[in-house]
Amino acid sequence: MRRKLFSYVLIAALLASFALPFVPVREAEASEMMFRYNEATDTFDGSSNDVKASPDRISYRTVGWTVTKVPTNGNPLAYTHGVMLDNDGNPGFQIREDPPNAGPGEAVRTFFAVPRTVLEQALKDADLLDAVDGQTVYIHSIFRIENSPKNAGKLFYTLDQILAAENWSPATRENLRMRFDNPITFQSPKYDGDAVVRLVRADATVEELPPENVVKGVKAGTPFSYTLSDTISRDGKTYQLYKSYIRYKLKPEVEHFPQFEGDPGLKTRNPTVAVGGTDIVGVYREQQTQKPDLVAVDIAPNGPIEVGKPASFTAKWRVDHQATGKPYNVKIMVDGGELKLVSQPAGGPGNYSADFTYTFTSTAQKTFLLAVDSANAIAETNENNNQVSKSFKPGSATPEPEDPPANACTVPPVARITAPSTKMAGELVEISGAESEASAPAAITEYRWQLEGTDSTITGTGGYAVYMMPGSYTIALQVTDSNGCTGTATWRIAIEAPVPTAFPDYAGTLKENRKVTLDGTRSFSPPGYPIISYEWSIRPVSGGSASAVKYSGALSGSRKDILVKQAGTYIVELTVTNSYGLSASASLPMTIVPDEPPVAVFTVVKEVLRDPARGMKAPLKARDASYSPDGDMIAQRIWSYRYDSDNDGDFDDEAVVIIDSGNKTEIEHLVPDVGRYRIYLEVVEDFGQPTIQQFIASGDYRRGQSWN
Repeated sequence: MRRKLFSYVLIAALLASFALPFVPVREAEASEMMFRYNEATDTFDGSSNDVKASPDRISYRTVGWTVTKVPTNGNPLAYTHGVMLDNDGNPGFQIREDPPNAGPGEAVRTFFAVPRTVLEQALKDADLLDAVDGQTVYIHSIFRIENSPKNAGKLFYTLDQILAAENWSPATRENLRMRFDNPITFQSPKYDGDAVVRLVRADATVEELPPENVVKGVKAGTPFSYTLSDTISRDGKTYQLYKSYIRYKLKPEVEHFPQFEGDPGLKTRNPTVAVGGTDIVGVYREQQTQKPDLVAVDIAPNGPIEVGKPASFTAKWRVDHQATGKPYNVKIMVDGGELKLVSQPAGGPGNYSADFTYTFTSTAQKTFLLAVDSANAIAETNENNNQVSKSFKPGSATPEPEDPPANACTVPPVARITAPSTKMAGELVEISGAESEASAPAAITEYRWQLEGTDSTITGTGGYAVYMMPGSYTIALQVTDSNGCTGTATWRIAIEAPVPTAFPDYAGTLKENRKVTLDGTRSFSPPGYPIISYEWSIRPVSGGSASAVKYSGALSGSRKDILVKQAGTYIVELTVTNSYGLSASASLPMTIVPDEPPVAVFTVVKEVLRDPARGMKAPLKARDASYSPDGDMIAQRIWSYRYDSDNDGDFDDEAVVIIDSGNKTEIEHLVPDVGRYRIYLEVVEDFGQPTIQQFIASGDYRRGQSWN
């Protein structure tokens, strides 16, 4: 038999009706259905031909739709899906009816407008942000039932749910079936594709620069390309590209298709424009540059020193770490007076020297001083090693020992560094020199620190530093005591890659159809490289099934609410990824117990008499003693009876009469006829703990029955 489809009447130039009609109008091919977007109102518009329902009869009403990537056989909740629900948060899907005053049973055209943001959120939750213009997706109605006390306030998301909700006629049941798995051709609004630069500073702070537009106003699925620069200069600092990825503008927390240093696709990216727009993101890390260090090394004679003859000397120094970048002065002095001034050109790391001569006029000792960068033109990592002095006198080619100063450092202070030997990049490193000592009665008056591989600075006895790049680095400390004497110490610290730690957890009632919150907030990553992605997976290992795990949108985020519809043991796995691009996973078991049905128990008065004072009617009396074996709440008690009208002892062929369907624990009901009655009690549980209502069908509320 050919399946009936609906005819859609479009009222906008740009998106198909999400509004499925309430009754079939004529047969139409599925290919006629498509989304169109109304740019003027920023809505997806459509209309449907319906029949006005009677206000006092039980009827169904479409109040929204679910969206899926694939057909679902009437059960969209079993698949990744998005929801568009006409409620207080998203009012106004139905905007008018024509004619406005149609009576029950009369034909009416209903006009709908779904806000673009609502549709985009649904596509996001359905994992359809990568949908392209012209792609087929599927929509399914969400229903509310009017004028039904037992279904008041409930929403129905699946075909089984709505079919079981009421005693529908065959024609209505067929209409309901046609509200699911409707193929729609998506016609996209226009979006942008941009390039975005993120700068990671040495202190681990991140600055995102304004986007650079690459393509503008194109439909989803349009390809575009952009090549990122190797380096970025900003505020006098240089940043090096080390990672790139694709980012959907509507889901910026997820990094798609990351590439890292050494990957061939790092610089040139070729994505397509997603629903909502796409960014090509380049992540640049501040280059860790060291300052040069100019070190005075030695002054040495080149031969014998004689009175009255010019003696030849060589002054030696070196440049460490980096090039000086500009010229600097080298000064040679003798007994405090300038002997020679050399203007040294800029140069890179290496050894340097300058020759000079001096004529001794007597046998008296002279003290020579070499001062490198005497004008302090170069910013250095260490400004305290620019000078060296040597004393000479005629008759010797080796330096004479200097007279010791008055406060000779017979016992110099001892510098001691306390620091960890290993840390991860991006972690805070505590460094202390508080255990340094001076020989009494002297005291340490100054601490000078040199930290390699970081822009962090420390003053005083200690402080904190952050190293952003893995490697091995030196920490140097020079202490000076009250006599002017110094002591030095060094420490080597190994900085490891910033690997995060995943720590999955969960909270909630571990029972079928209850809300469980997955919690990854205890996961760790160094502060300089925070966690930017939490991805969860859940798989059954004993009982249960993958399709029994329900959630909205993507199974991601530091916290995520889920619901499990089938008892069993599941493995919950969390994978976290930090801003450095490293990931870690961990898992733990989660056992979901069955939701036990309630036990219907009650007592009755076995024999009663008709009472003349009560119109010759007899009271049927019963008192409830039902209970829930797993502690749930009984929310409804449905009392009924059957009367053995032919007195044959068989109640199955007798009509059921409802006494009360509220929640009475005790009943008394008057009946006029003499004979045998069988009283029935059906008890219905409520969950008693939080759930996720959109995944709950009427059959999920456990029931128990009994009769007396």
